[in-house]
Amino acid sequence: MSNRSIAVLPLASRSDAEDESWFGQGIADEIIHALSWAQGLRVAPLSSSMRFTPDGGDPTAIAKRLKVETLLLGEFRRADGKLELKARLVEPASGNTLWQHDYAVPGSGLQDLIDEILREIVKALGVVTADDRQLSVQTGSTKNLHAYDAYLRGLNFYFRYAAKNLKLALQMFEQAVKADSGFARAWAKLAE
Repeated sequence: MSNRSIAVLPLASRSDAEDESWFGQGIADEIIHALSWAQGLRVAPLSSSMRFTPDGGDPTAIAKRLKVETLLLGEFRRADGKLELKARLVEPASGNTLWQHDYAVPGSGLQDLIDEILREIVKALGVVTADDRQLSVQTGSTKNLHAYDAYLRGLNFYFRYAAKNLKLALQMFEQAVKADSGFARAWAKLAE
């Protein structure tokens, strides 16, 4: 069994529109949550990774500070119902890129895309999962884009740890379950 470590940094927004840092942070959280099921992989929590801006800092210094071997870096652009995403798995100590890929999918393909990225990370790091369903953001999720957007916005507020932000997070999670009453992960956040 491998003993590897990774930090997933919030993805940088390259969108022309509004600030969508919440979206990049939400994707990072989804990946972190799913990777936590991989055996032999230590995953830095989002609360640690969030301290680093997607565009800022030397990857070697970030990896050293987070005490991880690998970093998942990425950027995205959302426009006209489409999502372009670039992801790169790097090993800063050696300077090697272990895996990278550019994607362009319809917005409705986001969860399938994240699942593909998860499979590629696990393969590149040589770690295993007990159950493929555990390494999926689709479990307990939704296909409703409005619900998923509200959920990701809610996660952004949730991780800001202030009373006013928690109130906004709850509002977003409520919007998510209103858009899809079967969205289990949004219900779970409401219950926390």
